[in-house]
Amino acid sequence: MTQSGIRSSTQPVTAVTPSTEALHLSADERRGADDAPVSSTQPVSTVERSAATLPLPGWLATALAVVAVGTLVVLPFALAAGGLNLTEAVDGYYVQSAALFAVLGAVIVAKRRGHVIGWVLVAIGALNTITELVDVYLLFTIGNIGRGVSGTVTPTFDEFPVQLTVLAVFGWAWVPSLGALAIALPMLVPDGRLLSSRWQPLAILGVAATVLLTAVVVLVEVVDIPTLVEVSAGILMGLAMLASLVPLVLRFARSGGAERQQLKWVFYGLAFSIPLLALGVLGYYFGIGGYFSIAPFVILPTTITIAVLRYRLYDIDLVINKTVVFVVLAAFITGVYAVIVVGLGQLLPIGEGNLGLAIAATAVVAVAFEPVRARVQHWANRLVYGRRATPYEALAAMTARLGDSTDPGAALAEAARLLAEGTGAAQAVIWVAQEGLLVPRASTGQAGPDPEPVARSGPELPALPETDLAQAVRYEGQL
Repeated sequence: MTQSGIRSSTQPVTAVTPSTEALHLSADERRGADDAPVSSTQPVSTVERSAATLPLPGWLATALAVVAVGTLVVLPFALAAGGLNLTEAVDGYYVQSAALFAVLGAVIVAKRRGHVIGWVLVAIGALNTITELVDVYLLFTIGNIGRGVSGTVTPTFDEFPVQLTVLAVFGWAWVPSLGALAIALPMLVPDGRLLSSRWQPLAILGVAATVLLTAVVVLVEVVDIPTLVEVSAGILMGLAMLASLVPLVLRFARSGGAERQQLKWVFYGLAFSIPLLALGVLGYYFGIGGYFSIAPFVILPTTITIAVLRYRLYDIDLVINKTVVFVVLAAFITGVYAVIVVGLGQLLPIGEGNLGLAIAATAVVAVAFEPVRARVQHWANRLVYGRRATPYEALAAMTARLGDSTDPGAALAEAARLLAEGTGAAQAVIWVAQEGLLVPRASTGQAGPDPEPVARSGPELPALPETDLAQAVRYEGQL
């Protein structure tokens, strides 16, 4: 949340009390915060639960991350030396995602002391590293199993007993990796806990689906598995993946404060990852490569890490705002050119590549761009910030109005009102430092009597009553 103070001879302290939309943020969680959460008329939960942790040594996460990064560095060149060109060697999902997931997970484990989400990311990275190593081993020793890069003939156990044993023992690693990514993370993010105990059956279903599909993948290499069993295992896994999105959506709908901002980062990553993954699947289907499918496994762990670490948490409102404006304007420009150049070019009896239509499309875009941009920006502001002011509007209004004020008391009252409008808080109070006390001098949204003065000692800001977020204003180092 952006907090502002008023520099005056009395050095005030601003405090914001959002009431039913209270923010419970610690000092490190506010670091880099640039905006306030979106207000909501729905009941929200503002009591933050402690994050779930695992009592595992932090060095283990670091070691797994180092192995994953080493795999990323070494394997492409090893594959290239074995006959693949470098583009083919680095193509694919496992080696890139293994390194990124493991590294980001290790960072979370180190920064958040064993946070469950960090360990889930590390596990995904470690399992994908195993998958990649098995694939490369099979490519070098057989050349026609694993990802099937170099051949199409399926080997038998009599011909390659060691290789197929390795495949049976370690070739299943991608299944729990998929379960952790598509089932565990949606159910646990951002605090590593289930939304409530009611979701335990779904968690059990997810574990059962992952175990069943893992068993099928292991056994299919050594025995004949009925087709019905294989298909059923895949369907059950898919249903569990879809069902795991339900608690994620409900968690967002019921969230408030910092948790809501965390989940915005997650959904922002999903908004890009799902379309890109679909494009990657289509790319494989049409034989043009699945390069788009790599991007989601960069975007999603990055946004999840930002959410869990709460780094510049409230930047997400600005990011969403700018993204909406960019996407809509890009669609507008593309649509204008498509309608004028392509559409009219097909309808009118003129030759292809008509320069006049291209000039006309450019003229339309040039004339309409600014009105459309202003309208889209206004719509994006309403979408992201609701009815409250944007941070820039609040700051501009405060500067303009306070610059015209000659009464310090009126200036403080106006500052409190603008703070409440700009942050969406139910109440904003400005406290003034006087002779060892902090005295409330201006407030907005006050339902009862003013709070009592608070004693202070030293340069640190004391705890203020019924306040969820306070920001000190200092002048020459003094409160």
